[in-house]
Amino acid sequence: MTQPEPDLVLAGAAAALAAAPAVSARLLEVHVEGPDGRCAGCHSAVRLAPRWPCRLAACAMLATAQRLGRPG
Repeated sequence: MTQPEPDLVLAGAAAALAAAPAVSARLLEVHVEGPDGRCAGCHSAVRLAPRWPCRLAACAMLATAQRLGRPG
């Protein structure tokens, strides 16, 4: 079985998340750019947080754009 392309996974997740505006809004409140350019909402004891926007922030931004009828 082949893995789907990352952009297709993100688009599918965003389409599902678009139906839950409160969830995407909360993700965008938490997953913000920190002073070091990394996501302040992604925490790990073993690695650095990803550069912002992280995948969750990107998904929530795309979901919000889809819900408002804007291109992602």
